[in-house]
Amino acid sequence: MALKKVNLRLDMLHEVVRKQFEGLSKWQIALLLGAPVTLGLAGLVYYNKKGKHVKSAKNNNDLKINNYATSPKTETSKKDTPKKSNEMSSTESALKAKEEGNVFFKSGKYNEAIESYTKAISLCSDNKLQLATFYQNRAAAYGQLENHQQVISDCSKALELNPKYMKALTRRAKSADQTGNLKIALEDLTLLCMLENFSNVNTVKFSERVLRDMGKQKAKVEMASRKPSLPSKTFMKVFRDMFRNDPIFNFDTSKILESSPFIEACKQFSKCQCDNIIDLCSKEMDQPDSPYINKARLLRGTAHFYMGAFTDAITDFEDLILSENVNKNVKVSALIKKASCYSQQSMAIEAMEMYSEAINIDPENVDIYFHRGQLLMLQDRCEDSVRDYEKCIELDPNFPHAHVYKCLGEHRAALINSSADGLEKVASQFERVVEKFPNCIEARIKFGQTLLGQNKPEKARHHFEKVLELEEDNAMATVYMGVLLLSEEPDFDKIRSYIEKAISMDEKYEYPYELFGSIEVHRGNIESAVTNFHKAISLSRSDHEITHLYTLLDATLAQLEVSRRLGNLALGQDLNGAFKSL
Repeated sequence: MALKKVNLRLDMLHEVVRKQFEGLSKWQIALLLGAPVTLGLAGLVYYNKKGKHVKSAKNNNDLKINNYATSPKTETSKKDTPKKSNEMSSTESALKAKEEGNVFFKSGKYNEAIESYTKAISLCSDNKLQLATFYQNRAAAYGQLENHQQVISDCSKALELNPKYMKALTRRAKSADQTGNLKIALEDLTLLCMLENFSNVNTVKFSERVLRDMGKQKAKVEMASRKPSLPSKTFMKVFRDMFRNDPIFNFDTSKILESSPFIEACKQFSKCQCDNIIDLCSKEMDQPDSPYINKARLLRGTAHFYMGAFTDAITDFEDLILSENVNKNVKVSALIKKASCYSQQSMAIEAMEMYSEAINIDPENVDIYFHRGQLLMLQDRCEDSVRDYEKCIELDPNFPHAHVYKCLGEHRAALINSSADGLEKVASQFERVVEKFPNCIEARIKFGQTLLGQNKPEKARHHFEKVLELEEDNAMATVYMGVLLLSEEPDFDKIRSYIEKAISMDEKYEYPYELFGSIEVHRGNIESAVTNFHKAISLSRSDHEITHLYTLLDATLAQLEVSRRLGNLALGQDLNGAFKSL
């Protein structure tokens, strides 16, 4: 039995990780696309295995509640029926008061209904299930009066008497959501999903939306309190390769014989070293006769952006945008990076305005369409995104990333439309892109991700291994080699070795910590999982990424709390003994 549980949980974990690669790159599409937001790792997979694809609900009104009292026949078991005459009299009086309350309720006389239900509660002391029903009925009446605090109070009393009372769970979740108590709402919805075997679409939709709202709230606080910090080398490399015309990324210091703070800053920047960039650029800008003042400001703004100091970055970029004596490549680059600052903070409208302004300055600049295409893809505007990448290819046929992301946009569209033919067509296109650009690391990484999402681990392995041949210290390919082991009989020590190796290559790269947290959840090591999720959060750059990671963390904690609430073992702890026995 223990081994069976282990195999089932491993299968679930493999599915969770596989789902992470059915969407787009984590660097550009911060959410894990291709699957609903995770309502607890095991729960989500159970739901996905049912073949249900659920889109996020805009509100919780789809979760219907029967406002009328449940009949005693369904709420009270035969063994709870009072046998003594005086008890029967008390029960009959309580039921009569409850029925009177129902009549008032149906007539819209909610205050009178509350009085009747209160009387029923006072007359019912021993029958827990019946008393739970009366509290839930009174909560329904309070709900009609929009007295959500009292709804929560009465539903809480009902749940103390009957912890699996689904009506009370649903009603309390709705009122908790209305009053902003999302933690209670999530825990109640998590238990509901479990009790319903994740078969109720409306409950799952509601749960996803609450999880997302919680994540957004926490991400906003996290972003507001965050201090600038050095970025991961992985992020810097990926972002750098997404530009063709950037005057900083294309600045060749090997041809410059002179020495200056800016030249030294560029040399360090080319090695993904950001520690001294800002100070060096500031020194250059203090020299009024320097020919590199504008480029130094652009580089300083880029360094601020890398470090998550978006306000300082935008200030530098705006100075360049508003200045008349600035080369158009510098100005367009400043606009694109300013748009990236907005995008990282979920300010899509402002970002789009920057791209439009950049097109007015230089409509032939391929970088504008490439980065706008990423934002469009993040918004699931796949057709618009693909059109931008087609424009990139028209302007620069040899820009490999344009071909790669065009495939990703079409892949995402096929996922949204559940088109198996579309996925196969994109796979063929990806093959041609890799053949055309065999040394493009991004092409192989992204193709490998999509192959993982389609459960083709051996084909994915080929591309990740090729990346490591081209760049042996590539942290992304290294961690994905660990992911591939989940498709086999997992050797968790070996998987962990890949994760730790990726971290040694790039200690600021957040995905290894996220993956390790997910694995630890399924191994029952909740404390370790929480630690790793928090570490991933601390390293993530955008509120999209942070929101996603908080959904993983909050879903895990919600399932743990639900297990404790029911008096069961903590989430996953039943696996500890199973692993020890293997």
